Amino acid sequence: MKMYSAAGIAAVMLVCTLLPFGSFAETPSQLFGDMDTDGDQRISQEEFVGYGAKTKKAAGKPFNEAAAKESFANRDADGDGYLSQEEMSQKTPASDKQKMSLEEQKKKIGEAKQKKEDEEKKRKAEEEKRKEERRRKAEEAKKEKQKKNKDDGGGGNNDD
Repeated sequence: MKMYSAAGIAAVMLVCTLLPFGSFAETPSQLFGDMDTDGDQRISQEEFVGYGAKTKKAAGKPFNEAAAKESFANRDADGDGYLSQEEMSQKTPASDKQKMSLEEQKKKIGEAKQKKEDEEKKRKAEEEKRKEERRRKAEEAKKEKQKKNKDDGGGGNNDD
């Protein structure tokens, strides 16, 4: 059975954490080197986001800058605004969305469905109200026309 070093395991974790970027680097060291464009052995948020944008564009996939910035912030354990190789190799903490329990997710989905249903009912009620208003106006116009025809035809022609 082959044993792997902690550095090797960390390297694999690094690659796995960057898979969403669609990375082209062959090893974690190459990946870190590709991202560290100024060679200072740390990755700034600008480098991190730029690398993500570049690799997503090359893969023909959409890039979400806000998500990349959030990912960077989650990885920046010491809050210095840079990622070290160690921070890059750590599993990222779960975001608030990931921390939500299954029951909370189901509740949110149910609330969203209910909101959509309520909006649809409101839209239909408003539409029905507009239709009824048009019918009422058409009926009033019809009655007004009948009254006018009756007034014009019934009272002015008695010359006997």
